[in-house]
Amino acid sequence: MNRITVLAFIVIAAVAVMLTAILSLPEKAPECRAGDGSCPKGCSNENDRDCLRSSTTNLGTARACLADRDCIIVKPFCGNPDCGFSDTECNSGKFCATAISKNYIAAWQGGRAKCLQPISAECAPLEGFQAKCVIGECRAVSSSK
Repeated sequence: MNRITVLAFIVIAAVAVMLTAILSLPEKAPECRAGDGSCPKGCSNENDRDCLRSSTTNLGTARACLADRDCIIVKPFCGNPDCGFSDTECNSGKFCATAISKNYIAAWQGGRAKCLQPISAECAPLEGFQAKCVIGECRAVSSSK
């Protein structure tokens, strides 16, 4: 019986040493690289430009604003202002400009929406539009010159 007790303590000690060794291993840090099209868990917009500044990805949030200075003019995906940076496919439209919050410009530029039809809009440069905050939403309006 004495031999069994000693053997049990040795087995318990060995298991405890192995668990301690496993738990003390450092966690592998995620590889955060801009331009690779992915945002691994643990990465943020500060160390990987492919990550959004927030986890919300709907178009309404990307257009939210408090003042005109919060907005910026961008080309809509496929000429359709209802397409967002998280869409993979979009129906084509005839719009030349839309406005979004400046906080989402990196995500917008990284959007990869595939247009389902050819785009038929002939657009003037984006400088012909102004970004305005209208009732909490960024909107593109034609510049009056």
